[in-house]
Amino acid sequence: MRDDCEFLVIGGGIAGAATAWALAERGRSGVILEKEPLPGTGASGRNAAMIRRNVPDPVLAALAVESARLFQEPPEGFRDLDFRQTGSVVLAEAGALPMPDPAACAQLGLEVEVVEPDRLASLAPALVAPQGRAAAWCPSDGVLDIAALLDSYLAAARAGGWEIRLGCPVTGLLRDGDRISGVETPDGPVRARWTINAAGGWMNQIAPDLALEAVPCRRHLMVTTPVEGIDPDHPFCWDEPGGFYFRAESGGWLVSPCDVDPWDPATPCGVSEDLMAEAAEKAGRFVAGAADLGIAHAWSGMRTLTTDDRPLIGPDARVRGLFWVAGLGGHGMTLSAAVGPLAADLLLEGHTDRLDPGLVAPGRAQGNRASAVMSS
Repeated sequence: MRDDCEFLVIGGGIAGAATAWALAERGRSGVILEKEPLPGTGASGRNAAMIRRNVPDPVLAALAVESARLFQEPPEGFRDLDFRQTGSVVLAEAGALPMPDPAACAQLGLEVEVVEPDRLASLAPALVAPQGRAAAWCPSDGVLDIAALLDSYLAAARAGGWEIRLGCPVTGLLRDGDRISGVETPDGPVRARWTINAAGGWMNQIAPDLALEAVPCRRHLMVTTPVEGIDPDHPFCWDEPGGFYFRAESGGWLVSPCDVDPWDPATPCGVSEDLMAEAAEKAGRFVAGAADLGIAHAWSGMRTLTTDDRPLIGPDARVRGLFWVAGLGGHGMTLSAAVGPLAADLLLEGHTDRLDPGLVAPGRAQGNRASAVMSS
């Protein structure tokens, strides 16, 4: 068991795994500490597995477009990610643009178009779109196997010399003056040049005095009973104003009421009967024939949301040696293959050409906005 390393990642979910993978790609190794007996037990294993490039925020869209290149052509050694480009339909209020502005789409090479009701009906026949919605079609969106993606990141990290310790919670940070020099665990301290907080909904429990403005929130999903003749490649559909999305899954429909309830990560998410009833009611309105279906499976998971919906990636401005890869919200899987290399850029070079790092800097979400100290 190693007691010191260059990089120490707290959290073995998609954010931590992608960061370790990207560092391993550049010949750097370290340690991942995951409190659960299996990686991906939290948010990474409880999402809808949808790859959505069409998000109105241009920063998120840019990261999503970059990330999706890996899903389309996985690196050697990755598992089959089963990425299927089903396409997506995103609905917005009439007059709103359910996509990045056209100039941003052109710059990103993102193919998105606003579609009229007749074409919408042919693209997504199961969607019962409310009157007056604007609709955007993105043919390159789709779904993939989240477990295969997470396993691939972790396997690549292991092959690059990373140690992954499961069932090893972090109980506190080691501090040397204004420097974070590692973490405390039940098995003893682990020292590191860089401590990377990728703990998802638990990010602010690691060191409450260094907490950032990001809130863990619960979201419900359910899968309906099977539907005869369902198209497994039906586009996933997301009604932003109505707070609802659905896609084909296991012969039925996976649906969510898009609930956003602040949640204590120490409390099991569980399932709210009221919210499942809301999901079923929305399914009956938005999905043709769904009103007559039962529920085959239901669950909930956490998303950690920032005030501007952008992730927190970069060094902490208040202490040295602490780096954040957190607050990925509902975009963690979609952005992961870009977030990992972005974090590696900043950790190894102190800068990046991928985007303006200030757009995702943790200083956006903390009281002390002093310049970050990147030196050791």
